[in-house]
Amino acid sequence: MTLPISVSESNARQSDRAVRLLACSDRTLGLTLIIFGLALAVRWLILAYTDGMVDDAFITMRVARNIATGEGFVYNPGQRVQAVSSPLWALISSGLWWFLGEHTLIAVRIFGGLADAATASCVAMLAGRSMNNLVYESTSSYVAAAFAGALYAGMSTTALMATNGLETGMYTSTIAATFLALTYHRHSLAAALAGVAVLLHPDGALLAVIVWCVVSVRCRCLPWKEILLTTLVVAPYAVFAVAYYGTVVPQTVVAKSFINHAAIDQWTFFCGKFFFSRPEAWLLGVTCLIGVGVAFRRRSDLIPIFVWGGAYVAAFSSFAMWWPWYLPPAMIAYSIASGVGLATVVLWAVTWLGKPHQERAIGLYAAAGLLVLLLVQTAKYASHGHEAKELYMNQRRNIANWINSHTSPAATVMMEPFGMVGYFSNRRFYDYPGLASPQVTDALAELGTKIPGKPIDPFIVGHLLGRVRPLLVVLREDEFRVNLAGGALVDYELSSVFKIGPEHTARYGDLQTMYVLSLRDKDVDQFGGG
Repeated sequence: MTLPISVSESNARQSDRAVRLLACSDRTLGLTLIIFGLALAVRWLILAYTDGMVDDAFITMRVARNIATGEGFVYNPGQRVQAVSSPLWALISSGLWWFLGEHTLIAVRIFGGLADAATASCVAMLAGRSMNNLVYESTSSYVAAAFAGALYAGMSTTALMATNGLETGMYTSTIAATFLALTYHRHSLAAALAGVAVLLHPDGALLAVIVWCVVSVRCRCLPWKEILLTTLVVAPYAVFAVAYYGTVVPQTVVAKSFINHAAIDQWTFFCGKFFFSRPEAWLLGVTCLIGVGVAFRRRSDLIPIFVWGGAYVAAFSSFAMWWPWYLPPAMIAYSIASGVGLATVVLWAVTWLGKPHQERAIGLYAAAGLLVLLLVQTAKYASHGHEAKELYMNQRRNIANWINSHTSPAATVMMEPFGMVGYFSNRRFYDYPGLASPQVTDALAELGTKIPGKPIDPFIVGHLLGRVRPLLVVLREDEFRVNLAGGALVDYELSSVFKIGPEHTARYGDLQTMYVLSLRDKDVDQFGGG
C-alpha cells in the first residue's frame, strides 16, 4: 500500500531538489569560466609565440586601412569592388585602425582569441544544459560540458585559427551565442545574432534559416518577427552595397565560383581529418556519432545545432573548398556531439563498474587528460609552423619592398597570394582568380570553363596576362616553371628571385622560391621607382 505524501513533505522535496539543481548550476557556471580561462590562455600563448596571421587576413586589413584613411570601402583605391566577404569585420578593423594604426594587426588577433575563448565557454554551456530535474542527469551534463569545452578549447583546428587575423573567432562566438539564445527560447535575440552572422560571413544565411525553422516549429506559425529582425540587421549594409558596389554579392564569391574542385576530395578531407585519419580521430568520430544519437533521443535542444552543423559541412564539402579558417564553425557542433558522446561512454563505463557515484570525478579526470593530449598536439603544430611562418613573412615583405623601390604607385601587379604583399606594397593588384579584381573574373568568364586554384595552367595564365597586362607578375616556383615551359610568359622577363632554400622547401611544402617578372614593353609611368 502506497502512503500519501503530505503537502509539506512534497514541498520539502521540491525545495531540496531546487537547492541541488542550483548548486549544480553554480558548478556548471564555474566550469564554463574555467573553460574560458583555459581557452584564452592557449590562444594568447599562441599569439605570443607565433605569428599566425594568414595571408588572407591582410586583404581585410588593407580594406580596413583604406576605410580609416578615407580611400573608401575598397581594396584598390578608386575601384569600387567588394573585396572582403566579411564586411562587419572590415568595419570593426577599420575602427581599430582609426585609433591604433599599425597596431591593429595585433589588436585584431587579440580580439579574435578573446572571442573564440568565449565560444569555448558557450560550447560548454550548450553541452551541459540539463534537460530535466534529475541530479544524476545534471552530473552527466556537467561531464559533457567539461569534455565539449576542453575539446573546443584545446584542439589545434580551433586554437591555431583563433588569432589568425580573420573574422573566425568573432564568427564562431556569434554562432555559439545564437544557439545559446535559441536554447533558452530567446528567439528575438537569436534572430538578431543570426543577422550579425550574415554580416560576418555569407554562409551565416544558413544559420538564419535554421533559427527561423526552429521558431516556426516551436510556435507553429511563420516566424515573421524573427525574419524581420534578421532583415533589419542585414538591410543597412545590403542597401549600402547595392548603392556603392552595384551588387550585394562579394567579389570573393564571384571569383571562387570559377575554381574547379571535386566534392569527393572535400568530403574525403573532412571525414578523414575528423573521423578516420588517426586513432584519436576514430575515438572522437565514434563519440560524435553517439552524441548525435543521444541528442535525437533525449537532448532535443541540441538537434538544431547538429542539423546546422551537418548542413554547414555538407555545403562546404559539396560546393566549396575547405580552408583552415572555415573549419572552426563546424567544430562547435563536433565538440558538443563528441562531448555528449564521451559523457555517455563514461556513464556506461561507471554503470558497468558499479560505481555511478564516481561518474563526475572520472569524467573530469578524463576531460583533463583529453585537454592535455590536445594541447600537446596543438603545441607541436604551432612550433612546426613557427619557422615556416617567419620565412614566409620575410619573403613576402622583401617582395613588397622590392616592388615599392622599383615601381611607381601607379604600377599593377598580378599574383595569387596577394594579401601580405598587397598590404605592404599598396600597388594596384589584379589577383588570381580575381578576389579583388573584376577585370580578372571578366577575362575568366570569356573562357567558359573552370580553372585550377593556382595559376598553373599556361593557357589560362596566358589569356589573363594578354587581357589584363599587369606590369609585374609574381609566381611561385612551380607556377613559374610550368608557365615558362607553356609559353604563357613570352611578354615578360625575369626581374628578381626571392629564394627559399631546399632545406626549408623540403620541410615545409607550402614554402617556395618566388619569381618577379616584368612586362618587356614597360610603361615608364608604372616602372618609375628606380
